[in-house]
Amino acid sequence: MKTVVVIYEGAADLPLGALDGRTPLQVARCAHAHDLAERGRCGLLSPVREGVDARNEVLLGILSGVAPEEAMRLRRGPLEALTLGRAVGAEMVYRGNLVTLDGDVLTDGLVTGLSEEETVSLAAALGEELQDEGASFEVVGPGRLAVTMAGSSSGGPVGFPASFMEGERMESFLPSGKEGEWIRRLTQRAREVLAGHPVNEVRLDLNENPANGLWLWGGGAGAAAESLHLVQRTPGALLSQSRMAHGVALAAGMSAIHLELPWKEALREAAFKVAPLVEALHKTDHLTVYIAAPEELGWYGSAEDKVRALERMDHYLLGPLLSVLDAYRPYRVLLTCDGVVSTESRHPTTGNVPTVLAGAGIAPDEAHRWDEQACALGALGALKAEQVVEALLEE
Repeated sequence: MKTVVVIYEGAADLPLGALDGRTPLQVARCAHAHDLAERGRCGLLSPVREGVDARNEVLLGILSGVAPEEAMRLRRGPLEALTLGRAVGAEMVYRGNLVTLDGDVLTDGLVTGLSEEETVSLAAALGEELQDEGASFEVVGPGRLAVTMAGSSSGGPVGFPASFMEGERMESFLPSGKEGEWIRRLTQRAREVLAGHPVNEVRLDLNENPANGLWLWGGGAGAAAESLHLVQRTPGALLSQSRMAHGVALAAGMSAIHLELPWKEALREAAFKVAPLVEALHKTDHLTVYIAAPEELGWYGSAEDKVRALERMDHYLLGPLLSVLDAYRPYRVLLTCDGVVSTESRHPTTGNVPTVLAGAGIAPDEAHRWDEQACALGALGALKAEQVVEALLEE
């Protein structure tokens, strides 16, 4: 039997005044998601485990079949580094965001409009000027770097993404004590290198935000992202446009399939490549689809932007997926999201997320919509991620 897990990054939300006290999922016209809810059983999934911060990679790992105790050790930095085609070993690897600083205040957590070409030039300058620190800088996307601390695992992980600090003094978020000494020094020296870089001089002339700061987060030892054990027998495949998600796939021995960005108007019709999907389903019984938000950590923009994005995912992604699956009966589909992201605060917040399990052997319940309120009344009840996986794979 084919099993498919579909995860929307940050789709769940809180009731919003701009939507008359409703959430974006309650407003969005998601015909295919609601059809799954009518045919299946609904409930609430807890994306946060006791003692573990709400990291996208943890829930994605568990729902992809990674053993929970190993998924809890996953960090974004090492996972994204894996996608660069090299072993990450025991070194500390961080996600590095190029940011805009006004004095010591962080004003832009991922520099607006920074191109990949500009990022490559800035990363090269950092690598050349800071090589004596034992740090290497590799580009993983516009404004995004994999920063490796060679030969040591004593750097200490940094948990705060840069977007959490916008409007705040960066110094107050840097790690203290001996463990954080290297990070504090590297951050200060990076500011000196970036301040006078030609890329930033041009950006200032054009009245654009300069990439004059470096923020490290999502750090961890690379060894935790290698040779993961799976709950299910076969590794399966993962379809996503997220480097973090592709890193989970590589670490777990899954095949990673690239998804074109579904947010660009010109790519909407071609966003979901049916041919690779058919090939993946033909070769494996387990498929994970992780749809990253337009901006990092589940941020979609305004309430209206989030509603439109949810409708677009339903029409251009979930609809074609379900059509292809009809040729692979029997199958089961799990539809969920990886956290609650407040449109008003732009930050993830505590809360369970609406979840639907439908397909072969799943008797429908009384819930008929995929949203926070409707799924709270579903027969699945409140579940942890590993319990949902057990229900998905249950004979």
